Amino acid sequence: MEKSTLIILIICITIGLSLLAWAPWINEGNVYDLVMDHLEGSNTMYSYLGDMMPVKDIPKNIVKLPFICLVYFSGEAMYIVLFFGIVIRFF
Repeated sequence: MEKSTLIILIICITIGLSLLAWAPWINEGNVYDLVMDHLEGSNTMYSYLGDMMPVKDIPKNIVKLPFICLVYFSGEAMYIVLFFGIVIRFF
């Protein structure tokens, strides 16, 4: 393989991985919607710190990391949203 071809291949792979890590199509609004769909809607009742309340009323923190977003329900649960849209309950 020529040096120039190898350099171009490395640059393309780096750009591709950077784009996946950044995941601009996953923003706070999309992440919130994906978690709400996973929980069967924003009006679904959820046990939060011993009280039942609609999911939309629970305080949430969203943290964006490479390849994932984390959605914290303070003191209760954390959901991981992967860059391709899958939601996983962590705890």
